[in-house]
Amino acid sequence: MNIRKFFLGRAIGFILVLLLVFIYFYFIKNKSYNTSPGSIDEVVCTMEAKECADGSFVGRSGPKCEFAPCPIYTLPAGWLDFQDAEQKIVFSYPKDLGKEYVHPQEWPPVVSVTSGDFTCLTTADTSSQASRVSERLVNDHQYCISAMSEGAAGTTYTSYVYNTQRAEKLISVKFTLRYPQCLNYDDFQQTDCVDERQNFDIDGLIDQMVGSIREL
Repeated sequence: MNIRKFFLGRAIGFILVLLLVFIYFYFIKNKSYNTSPGSIDEVVCTMEAKECADGSFVGRSGPKCEFAPCPIYTLPAGWLDFQDAEQKIVFSYPKDLGKEYVHPQEWPPVVSVTSGDFTCLTTADTSSQASRVSERLVNDHQYCISAMSEGAAGTTYTSYVYNTQRAEKLISVKFTLRYPQCLNYDDFQQTDCVDERQNFDIDGLIDQMVGSIREL
């Protein structure tokens, strides 16, 4: 009888040991494995960022640490697409400026995309050159802007060149706008003409066009 109790006690003890080992590995070890740095469930991607054509940035994510897709461009209402087969690019532009006194003379703009580093040699304030070069920040994008104006028959023609860099590419946008001499109008139209010229956000318009450039 004592021998049977002895073996029964050993068997119960062995079962308890197995149960404790199972509990340890299932709850404690499994939790430690899933939360430890570098485990399969935890993927730490590098902090690299890729610049998209519109000037925005995307980072790496997911189990393979791939770059997130760039935003999909949506054509604004009333805009058209212009395809440049030689450069293999397409960009969007407004059919017209929607202004009464400011009109494009050469439209759509001439857009070129090349390789190189962005530089800007601005014109000194004391310079007498007809062409003025300035550097401006437009929606967090750096631009080098050249403007040259000529007058004829009560109208001013201003030729612009906007240079900037996006996604390691140099982008140039060239166009000419026609401005009437506001003083040639009566008082009421003079005010409207001056207000339109002062409130015309040509910088924002060009920045939006540059952001629309994509590959064919």
